[in-house]
Amino acid sequence: MISQVPGVNLPLSQVGNYMAALAIGGVLHEFGHALAAGREGVSVLGCRAHLILVLPVAAVEISTQRLNSLATWRRLRILCAGVWHNVVLSLLALLILYALSHSHLYRLDEGVAVTKVDPNSGVAGPAGLSYADHVTGVNYCTVHDKSSFRSCLHRIAKQPQIDFCVPSSILKEKRDIDKSCCSPDLSNHLCFLSENDSRWCLRARDVVEASKQKTSDSLCQAGLVSVRPQMGEAAVNGTRLVVIQRSNSQRPPVLFLGTPAELYQTVEISNWVPSVPYLSPHCPEMLYNCFSYLAALSAGLALLNLLPCYGFDGQHIFQALSEAALAWCGVRSASVASTVSAGFTAVGTSCLLAWLFSAFWKIIPA
Repeated sequence: MISQVPGVNLPLSQVGNYMAALAIGGVLHEFGHALAAGREGVSVLGCRAHLILVLPVAAVEISTQRLNSLATWRRLRILCAGVWHNVVLSLLALLILYALSHSHLYRLDEGVAVTKVDPNSGVAGPAGLSYADHVTGVNYCTVHDKSSFRSCLHRIAKQPQIDFCVPSSILKEKRDIDKSCCSPDLSNHLCFLSENDSRWCLRARDVVEASKQKTSDSLCQAGLVSVRPQMGEAAVNGTRLVVIQRSNSQRPPVLFLGTPAELYQTVEISNWVPSVPYLSPHCPEMLYNCFSYLAALSAGLALLNLLPCYGFDGQHIFQALSEAALAWCGVRSASVASTVSAGFTAVGTSCLLAWLFSAFWKIIPA
């Protein structure tokens, strides 16, 4: 089991999903107890919901006297009903996740879809990225999903600026030996260095679109000339010319001049690429996150309530099982059953506390 703590190893943006899933799992758990109690003729005295610190907690109160008077099997039906409802909820959430992952309306592992672009980002604007753009590569590093997108940007930040291998015919403009290389009014142009350290003021998009081979070691095929953007002092800060490939061949690649970190921080993406136009890439991402937390937390609630620990259903379940097991062995003393159950419950509680302490110790940053 891996513990998840909002703000520590769980993004704060997911706190809403986390709390909602915990509340739904808790309410359904208690509803299971109430439903089973009603079917067994045990009165439900009340129900309540409250917060412990920031965690939503629900509870039902049933007649203890009537519960203890029932046969062991009937008592277990009530005590295990909450766990059963959590298991069913978790399986239902997993079924929905499976259906989402295999839907023909969206594609997975074939790139990422843009869900939001910061208007102040260098990649925003008419020639930049827009909502629902299907990104398949960054600087010719193939993008399959969010993880590979992040890996590609990390590689771009660590490696030198890539070279572009272009036909020599593109170097038609007069070489500018001025220190600035390109005039300030040429916003679409960059200063490029060729293999012999000659400087050329060229339109960046012309260079990218004419490029036949892209390398990081200045090796080009015969008939091609290697040119590299000259970043000057900006290169020290990690500025790169980044080419963002999109799947639609009718839409040209996006050129971004800045740091890979800025690109990562100002563009939000989704693994869910729509197969047909006008479908939102954000909706399945949101649903997948919601049902993932619901499946995980509901299963976690079921497991916790099966453990023989104080305050959990497992304490009472183990008490009933101990009485039944001892009675089968010929020991019908309630005090012996209580002692055995209390011993196992103490051990179970100690193990749970030790695990919680160890888990929190590992995730708390030094």
